[in-house]
Amino acid sequence: MSDTSPSPAYVDSSLPVLPGSPLAASVLSSAILEALADAVIVYDAVGRVVGGNPAAVDLIGLDLPGRRKALAAPIGEREAGAELLTLQGEPLPRDEWPAVRVLRGEALTGEHTVDLLTHTVAGQERILNVSGAPLLDSGGEMVGAVCAARDITARKQLEYQLAERAAELETIFATQVEGVVLIAADGHIVRMNEAQQRLLAARGIEPTARIETWAQQNPPCDAAGQVVPRERLVYYRALHGETVTGEQALELYHRIPEGGDLVLRISGAPVRDPQGHIVGVVLTSYDVTQQRLLERQRLDIMRVVVHDLNNPVSALRLYVQMQQRRLAQGQPPLLPGDQLLSQMDYGLARMQRLLDDLRVATKVELGTLDVQRTRHDVAALCREEAAAQQAVTGRAVQVQTPPQPVWVEVDAERIGQVIANLLTNALKYSPPDRPVYVTVGTADGMARVVVRDEGPGIPSHEQQHLFEQFHRVAGIETQDGSGGLGLGLYISKAIVTQHDGEMGVESAVGHGSTFWFNLPLSTST
Repeated sequence: MSDTSPSPAYVDSSLPVLPGSPLAASVLSSAILEALADAVIVYDAVGRVVGGNPAAVDLIGLDLPGRRKALAAPIGEREAGAELLTLQGEPLPRDEWPAVRVLRGEALTGEHTVDLLTHTVAGQERILNVSGAPLLDSGGEMVGAVCAARDITARKQLEYQLAERAAELETIFATQVEGVVLIAADGHIVRMNEAQQRLLAARGIEPTARIETWAQQNPPCDAAGQVVPRERLVYYRALHGETVTGEQALELYHRIPEGGDLVLRISGAPVRDPQGHIVGVVLTSYDVTQQRLLERQRLDIMRVVVHDLNNPVSALRLYVQMQQRRLAQGQPPLLPGDQLLSQMDYGLARMQRLLDDLRVATKVELGTLDVQRTRHDVAALCREEAAAQQAVTGRAVQVQTPPQPVWVEVDAERIGQVIANLLTNALKYSPPDRPVYVTVGTADGMARVVVRDEGPGIPSHEQQHLFEQFHRVAGIETQDGSGGLGLGLYISKAIVTQHDGEMGVESAVGHGSTFWFNLPLSTST
């Protein structure tokens, strides 16, 4: 049968107990210390261990002859071992040992206690929280020290686990694409991630401490532009116990300082304490602006396609029906007049341009747009396209080119399409009594083509989107009332880029627009 009785207290009777000091025998005679789970170690004035309770015996082996001899030496003469380590596993310098600090007069209590790593005599790794205080005689002279070591290994391991878990949650929280904000039941903001802060900044909202002020700075609206009542907002619904997710999520429209809307899809749920009481709300905000924009563009594209295809198809069908009636009545077919032919040709040309734009845009999107380069005079290409536009529209296009050719290695059809797109836009948006200007020049090894109009100009916040697929500037009407798919500039920039060139725009509201592109000059002769 094994002996499971606790180790006895240790008192080194070979060392004198200094007169008037509460050392070893007197300290360790207390039944309270005998029963303590914390290890209590008593030192004399030079740091020799003169006593310890049963927990200290088990921890550092005070009852083992070898340990007893080593610990009976003054602390300044004791061999510095690796038995005391920092929590990072590094040897603790001697002058930072708890007993040494206490013998210098420090009191290691409260927030000044020391956490360190050590090994028991059985080889087990333990994390200890050490406190201590000097022992004084009746005259106030230091006669020794007492240190208490509490085993906090389990607690520290739990703290490490919680810290790791918190770090994982923090990483998830910080890297969420959606904006996430935790709000207390009284409306105070407890926490938000960077995505939420960016969404607030986009709406021109200062990240104040209370949720109510956000709505005051930028009232949320529905798709119709009506301010959403407070009781419909997700925060207040979640405060009343409702979980708002999936199809129930609320889409809010916010005007942004640069113009346009930021569309957010808001979900939320109540946060409850262990008793089930609602103590807060967590909200997630997902930016669906681009999704709604694409949906609107898709509808616009369908409308434009239907409109542009309907007119020529209707005219052709009317002509065919008229011929069918004549044939049914035994009459010869009626040849169309010049005006009807012109109308049908114009309609078919618009259909062809529409289909060509869709076809080329698809190639750009798939990365299959190819160019066949040969040596051409880009100035001549500009003059040809300008003449063609003048013939169709009757509008004035003034072209200024150098007296000598401007040679470039290009696909003439593709670059002609770029020039035609720029001229078409300039003519559509500028006053009919004002000319459009085309200038060709060279600089720094590049040919530069500039198309300038005297139209309404383009707002600065729209300019960065001009070359995006299907983008059309809102609020600016064409002179001929025709629409478009918003593909011309997108295709043009793709063609120029594929020719190793650049394309851009300079514009101001009320001062017209200038579109330009550069192409490398030909080095062959």
